[in-house]
Amino acid sequence: AEQDAAFVVALCDTMDVPVTVTRVTVGPGNLEAAAREARYQALQARAVETDANVIALAHQADDQAETILMHWMRGAGAAGLAGMRVLSGNLWRPLLTVPRQQLIEVLAALGAGWREDATNQNATLVRNALRLQVIPQLRALAPAFDVNVARAARLMAMEEDWADGQAEQWLFHNASLLPANPFLLAEPCAKLPAAMQRRVVRRMCALAGDVPDMDTTDRVLKLLNVPRASVNLPGGGKALRTRHRLHFLAAQRPPMPLGRLHADVSDGAKGTTRGRWQEFDLDAVSGAALRLPRVGDTVAPLGMAGTQPLSKYLGNRAVDLPFRANAPVLARGQDVLWVVGVGISRLAAVTENTRRSARLTYAGRLPWDLECFSSGGTRP
Repeated sequence: AEQDAAFVVALCDTMDVPVTVTRVTVGPGNLEAAAREARYQALQARAVETDANVIALAHQADDQAETILMHWMRGAGAAGLAGMRVLSGNLWRPLLTVPRQQLIEVLAALGAGWREDATNQNATLVRNALRLQVIPQLRALAPAFDVNVARAARLMAMEEDWADGQAEQWLFHNASLLPANPFLLAEPCAKLPAAMQRRVVRRMCALAGDVPDMDTTDRVLKLLNVPRASVNLPGGGKALRTRHRLHFLAAQRPPMPLGRLHADVSDGAKGTTRGRWQEFDLDAVSGAALRLPRVGDTVAPLGMAGTQPLSKYLGNRAVDLPFRANAPVLARGQDVLWVVGVGISRLAAVTENTRRSARLTYAGRLPWDLECFSSGGTRP
């Protein structure tokens, strides 16, 4: 590695190209994977420091063939068999379609030197074994092997991009990607073709942690037909099926961002208890504040005697468990006067004894809103 670094420094010096050498410590475990991760972290950090738009990587066509074969051996789907992309985020691979031998011939013609990684001949590594033993035999059987693999990867990438676009469009109308509580509508998802089901479920799982393997994905897909069940996800998350939704819960979830309340003069109309606006006795809500639920909160349900713990109130109104901690409430102390989109307390309702009333409207997103939510609101 030190000799590789010295070679690069000398080369950049002759070309008057600025160079920075970063030394990193690679942890225990899979040395190849750990070193790769350390390289990418160092490159990304340097890109931030220099305000670079892209990071140019030297992957070439042979690397692409090796990568696709490795993915195929692991039973990868379309995304894996599409291989590396020329542009992926800020990673740019301008040489991805150029065969390694062609690069060597150009260097030789220029009289330029190059370095070979010291581990390239270690056939105990899967990538090296493919390069040294398997791919030469495939080229002997099919001289156009590299070109054909590149073509197949390009076709797979186009189909992958199209399918991703279809999945994104479906999720826009049938799911929420909000980090506080991603979910999708279970019944519409159950009616999708199997390939699209798998695609949208894997994308949702990634919001709750890591992308699951095939077995975990299969278990999550079974939840579409098994209400009130759950599956553990990689990274400590969980997929939870309620009556109408499939929730994807990360081990640690951020709180729901609160919206705002707007007060208007009452026009005498009656608000819906499951909407974003409601008529209130103005004196009864004086001093109340908009916030998220807290332990010990209680509600005096409209049309009922006595009070209930807020958690019980939300459960009685079929609010999914993952939504309850993020349902915005208007409260004075621990007395909840309004759970936005769910119901109001009789302590704040307009009655024949009301002297002043006002309409309060909530402007913001509710936990059960879909990506295409509107101000009309949806049922929890």
